[in-house]
Order: sequence, then C-alpha cells, then structure tokens
Amino acid sequence: RIASQLENTRHLEHALVILFTTGGTPSVYAGDESAYRGIKEERFGGDDAVRPEFTAPLMGVDEQGHDVFRLHQYLIGLRRRHPWLHAARTSPRSLTNTQYVYETRSDSDALLIALNVDDAPLSVSLAELGFGQGQVVAGSGAPPQSVVGAAEIPPHGWLIIAPS
Repeated sequence: RIASQLENTRHLEHALVILFTTGGTPSVYAGDESAYRGIKEERFGGDDAVRPEFTAPLMGVDEQGHDVFRLHQYLIGLRRRHPWLHAARTSPRSLTNTQYVYETRSDSDALLIALNVDDAPLSVSLAELGFGQGQVVAGSGAPPQSVVGAAEIPPHGWLIIAPS
C-alpha cells in the first residue's frame, strides 16, 4: 500500500497528485483511498495485512484516512473535468532532490503541478517556466485563486495550476 511505503505520511498527498495528474489510467488498490496501511510479507498468509476486511461505514479509519478519501474524490473529479489527462504527456520543468515541478499536456490542454517535500517553501514563476499565467485548481491548504503569475508552495505542500 502506498501509505505504508512512505517515510513521511505527509507526502501521501504528493503521491496521489502524481498518480492522478499524469497520463494514462490511474489504478487505486482497494483501501488506499482511505489510507489503509499494510505490507505484504513473503510467508503463508503474508498478504493479510494488505487485505483487511472492509466494513460499512469504514471502521478504524482515522481523520487522515477521511482526508485522503476526500482528496481521492477531488482528484477523480479533476480527471473527469479534464478527460484529456488520459492521453497526456508529462514534462519536467524544474527538479531538485526535494522539489519537482512538471507539466502535463495534451495538445492545447495543460496543467502545471508543483510538489514540495522540502522544509523550505518553493517559489514558482510561471513565466520562467514558459507557462504564462494560470489559475490555482487545487493545492494543499490553498483555496483556488484567480489568475496568478507566480506561486509559493509551502513546505511539504503541492499545487495544481491550469493556464488561464
């Protein structure tokens, strides 16, 4: 499970943003939408931890699990609003060990995604990246904004920007 593979669970959102903003068809393993955890072991019954019993409503799901579920809902909605993402191509715009900005594009449709797993903020100038201006579509802790030419992504945050 994705949540079990991360050293810092604050970065689960980053993994989901990548999954849902790159081309192709995202695949969500049942339970990952609620931040279930579990690691498969090489032994008899070794996959029991990744295949818990599902209950309705989901029992044992903490607040982070509910937040992850809502993020899945939003990102699935984003893909429905942008069906071109299925055939999109991704291009890196800026990359360091802790910060990644990429563009996902199909013909004239595009999104700019900024991921920051650093302890310092990430400043992004859309003009320097050849993106012009854009509108904030989603982000960690940031409400959608009108037109922006630059953005600051907080430490351990992320942002999705659509061209305006």
